[in-house]
Amino acid sequence: MLKKVILSILYNLKNVIFNRNNNYNNNNKNKIPLPNSYCISILIRFIVGVLAIGYIHPDEYFQSPEITSSFMFNFKTFTPWEFNDSNPCRSVVIPFNLSHRKSLSILSSCWLIIIFHSRTFSNTIESLLVATLLTIILLYKKSISKGENTFFKDLLIGIIVSCGIFARFTFIFFATPLGIYLLYLLFQSSSSSSSATKSSINNNSNNGCKKFTKSKLSCIISIILIIFGFLIASSFFIIIDSIYFNYLDHLKLISDFNLITSNINTSDLFLSSNSTIDIINQISNIPKHPLISDLNSTHIISFLKNNLTYTPINSFLYNLDVDNLSDHGIHNRLTHLFVNLPMMVGPLVLLLFIEIISILKNGFNVNKQTNNVNNNNNNTNNNNNNNNNTNNNNNDNHNHSGIDNGSIKRNHHSSSSLSQSSTSPSNRKEVFPISIRILLVSIILFGLFFLSLAPHQEPRFLLPLFFPLALLSYRYFYFNKKSSKLLLILWILFNMILTIFFGFVHQGGVTPSLVYIGSKIVKPQQQQQYLLLGEIENNLNITNSNINNNKINNENLQKSNNKLNNITIMFYHTYMPPRYLLGIERNNEKINLLDLGGKDINSLKNLVDEIKGSKIFILSPTKDILYQQYKDKTCQLTESFWPHLTTEDPPQSIDELRLFMFECNDL
Repeated sequence: MLKKVILSILYNLKNVIFNRNNNYNNNNKNKIPLPNSYCISILIRFIVGVLAIGYIHPDEYFQSPEITSSFMFNFKTFTPWEFNDSNPCRSVVIPFNLSHRKSLSILSSCWLIIIFHSRTFSNTIESLLVATLLTIILLYKKSISKGENTFFKDLLIGIIVSCGIFARFTFIFFATPLGIYLLYLLFQSSSSSSSATKSSINNNSNNGCKKFTKSKLSCIISIILIIFGFLIASSFFIIIDSIYFNYLDHLKLISDFNLITSNINTSDLFLSSNSTIDIINQISNIPKHPLISDLNSTHIISFLKNNLTYTPINSFLYNLDVDNLSDHGIHNRLTHLFVNLPMMVGPLVLLLFIEIISILKNGFNVNKQTNNVNNNNNNTNNNNNNNNNTNNNNNDNHNHSGIDNGSIKRNHHSSSSLSQSSTSPSNRKEVFPISIRILLVSIILFGLFFLSLAPHQEPRFLLPLFFPLALLSYRYFYFNKKSSKLLLILWILFNMILTIFFGFVHQGGVTPSLVYIGSKIVKPQQQQQYLLLGEIENNLNITNSNINNNKINNENLQKSNNKLNNITIMFYHTYMPPRYLLGIERNNEKINLLDLGGKDINSLKNLVDEIKGSKIFILSPTKDILYQQYKDKTCQLTESFWPHLTTEDPPQSIDELRLFMFECNDL
């Protein structure tokens, strides 16, 4: 598989160098080849995806692989607050005819795609689902106009909405404008179905085309299908989450089901000559589950409340409590607008502002020009009627023809001026209709507004805004102006800097250090444990029954643990280290990892002094550890990992742009 990917990349790169796309385009005119810049970005994303060691935020590990590694590999890991059994806030199930070539180039060259979308953030899943939902709804109108069946699209919309909400409840903020637009399409289609039928007959006689619409019944069915898809997907998420977080005892449900069906003998029930009354009596005597026997609203509500968990609701309630958010950091309400959004999309912020002004101006000009056209047409009609009445007896046919031609020309001139004024000079290359531009702006502003209401604001929360913003602003990069060339240069520099910073430098030593410790320290220690455990079992020559085997194995494991050295790993002034990269087995009590976060040097010194009989490995972005006086410990620098930058604790020089590893032993 890797070989095929590499060969595909090399082939695309060869096309870029020798410009072979022209031949492809001549051979198949129906297909538009990918732009050269996109092919180059494939290679860049592949290289960065394989080699990038930067650490953006702890959630890129602790929202997915840290959780799944504990379940799949039985590793000793850390469970964050979002996956706490008592109050789980994150589901475990998620861990037009456009010139798409241009927008694809802008999209693929952004550092958000190169860096963020190669990490396991829940925001990445949310962003992809927003983009998918946007695509389906943009194609929905085309399906209606062609008279296509929207059955699967309706179900898919409901499923995507459910997946988005269970990934992050903030998905609702981005999906709300899309839902309003979809309802607008449905009701517009149903309200115009009768008039469209009449106009389609005239159109068929004139130009042979037919306009399709959805009836009111079809629109209602579409809404029902969307709700059905949402409920089915949501039920799946709820059941899996409830089982995983121990709210729903699936073993007890299976036993209850077996109890209910144990007295049913299908061969006697359906194959025998029993009467219908006998069959009903036999079924009525089957033992029933308490919930079934006492079926009423109180018991159902109690069951749904006590045996099921709803992670989006839990997460929403958690984020309503300011005390909870204070543990993660409190920010100004304008942080998203003035700090996070510019950092995420760079020069696209200016283009968003220009696009909003353009839409407002176009809307004002359209209303103004519409009024002018109506007034001109009324005056023209009045003048024409007067001329017709005056010259009707003398030059009836001649004047009648002249009036028609003149009115047609004047109306044509007015309508053309309207269409030109509805788009400013900078928007003459506009691809999207005004309704789609308003939709894209609504998604951005709607999401930005509601996310800014929360006191805790992180840049990655705005990740779903990039797809609609890229579609909205890509055309500004392709005007034949110096400003577009300057914009393109600024865009490339912006994404290069942030890709290097967040992809390689920011907290870049944490992941390599964990891999190093796992291979050089943890793995040899666990291999030694297996050897000691084998020796103990061979010496004892145990032949006990299976009943006592578990007890004996636990005793042998404890004996082998006593012969091993204790190892303590500390991370100081770094992001939270993901435990799963160490590969520590769950029952290994000899290796412990401590996250000191941003504690001061005295707290670190006191903790080192308190630990007895254990090897201590400290990973820190500073060398202050070497200059501390410990009671009975000596520390030395053993390894360093470059590059690494902790912005909260910047280095004194370029040479110290590293994560240092120290080993402390008893004197």
